[in-house]
Amino acid sequence: MPNWCEGMLKIRGKQEKVLDLLAENLQVWKRTIINEHTFDIREEIDKEAIKINREEGWVYVSELAYIKGTHRNFVEPNDIEVYEDKNGNTCIAIEMKGAWDILSDPYIDLSKQYNVDIKIEAFEQGMEFSRYVLIEKGELKEDKKIEYDDYVWDCVMPNLGG
Repeated sequence: MPNWCEGMLKIRGKQEKVLDLLAENLQVWKRTIINEHTFDIREEIDKEAIKINREEGWVYVSELAYIKGTHRNFVEPNDIEVYEDKNGNTCIAIEMKGAWDILSDPYIDLSKQYNVDIKIEAFEQGMEFSRYVLIEKGELKEDKKIEYDDYVWDCVMPNLGG
């Protein structure tokens, strides 16, 4: 079982693009028993676990959702309000976690593909580090792994992760 690096995934950009990113890259998997006598089991995407209402501006994630293309990164179950400003832009914050650490490369690809900015701030209590990633318009601006001499005192969110 991995230690979890937990924190916040922020996505900023045109509302349509932010919603497209979520709709096309969040996946909840479920197991279905096909034949009870031989216990044949199939894994498939649960299309009911993620609901998106583009007109009213919300996303509902009922279960832990995998972020496609990442190395074991997930969005926590969440009710996400997506408010559009007068220019058609939005900024959302979603609770997330990654196994062991958060790698920036998959998020750079998502930022380029959807023309959005992405910021991640995550914390790993067990290994006593935090991760800060900032990507703007597909360009990696910062990717810092911050280690601490006194984790509980110096870290902003020392009880997350682990």
